[in-house]
Amino acid sequence: MADDTSHNKQLVKKTAAPKKRTARQDTKGKATRLRLLRAAAKVIAKHGYPGCTISRVTAEAKIAHGTFYFHFPSQQAMFDEILPSLGEEMLHEAAEALKGIDGFLELERRGVEFIFDHVTKYPYMYRLLTESEAHAPVAFHRQMNSMLNAYVKSLTRSLHAEEITGYDEDEMLVLATILLGARTYLMMKCRYDKSKDSDYFSSMTATYLKFIKYGVNAK
Repeated sequence: MADDTSHNKQLVKKTAAPKKRTARQDTKGKATRLRLLRAAAKVIAKHGYPGCTISRVTAEAKIAHGTFYFHFPSQQAMFDEILPSLGEEMLHEAAEALKGIDGFLELERRGVEFIFDHVTKYPYMYRLLTESEAHAPVAFHRQMNSMLNAYVKSLTRSLHAEEITGYDEDEMLVLATILLGARTYLMMKCRYDKSKDSDYFSSMTATYLKFIKYGVNAK
């Protein structure tokens, strides 16, 4: 009698292992994904999240419509990645811009200058931040936590260096939230005021620093 087990093994087709992606393919894939995210940010700047359709994004990115689904399973999946991905880039650029800067007031000055430069270079960032809470809440909270955590660490270092006085370490989160709120509204004014020039930015920065140094009782 034939060995049924042996016979069945011969009938089983071996499934070929999936080919591993090459480093070049991975690099190209990441570049295409980032291209789609940047394109989506530009579409949102023009049309808002509700008007950010997949067809508009792929047209802006000059990529075939079907290619979108190799990178994101849905429109919402893309929404949930736009702000965190571009926000992570922004935080990295900010860290590089502030590297080696000493002193709390100088850090604040350079931080505000960075915001003005960044929103001028990437005007879509403000709308991404302000509209994402409604249309991509996961992304919004992820980005806000990243910004707050980075700011709290910076303020805590200044506190330990005695450049910030009169506060406890457990108050740094609230202080960071207050200052981020101020920076966000300065970003809005920078984004929508059409009379921007170097004097305009210098004046706003000087007033912000005066408030940081003296509070509302500047004399």
